[in-house]
Amino acid sequence: PVSTVTSVPVSTVTSVPVSSVTSVPVPSVTSVPVPSATSVPAPADPIVLVGLVGQSLPVLDGASVVVTAVTEDSRCPEDVVCVWEGELRVSAVWTDSGGNQTPLDLYWAYHTDPTVLPGGTYQIRLDDVVQTDGGSVVFLTVFAV
Repeated sequence: PVSTVTSVPVSTVTSVPVSSVTSVPVPSVTSVPVPSATSVPAPADPIVLVGLVGQSLPVLDGASVVVTAVTEDSRCPEDVVCVWEGELRVSAVWTDSGGNQTPLDLYWAYHTDPTVLPGGTYQIRLDDVVQTDGGSVVFLTVFAV
């Protein structure tokens, strides 16, 4: 086997039959540790949740949200012209994938910012509550921070 290579003028290089080449040492490759993922990528698209007050709404990775009550609804009725659009507020409970529960006070008014959820990865926004014969239907949106 060749252990050193010296500079040789190109004119003096001759071909070497392949059968005379024995082996070329290849440095050993050690494994490189790759850290395991500790978080799930946030969804690129918002997640729209629709359900009745009191119903557990699954979000991602075992997390869920339950709107427990509509605590305020002073929005302007659809058939009335109002100076102020009014406000909407609900009580909710966020349960993360580990079972930890966090009470939430979600609020809607003209240009209200969404609420950042525990962990800081997601936000939740109260979009609407509609009264039906079957109860209050809640519309929420969850999206990446």
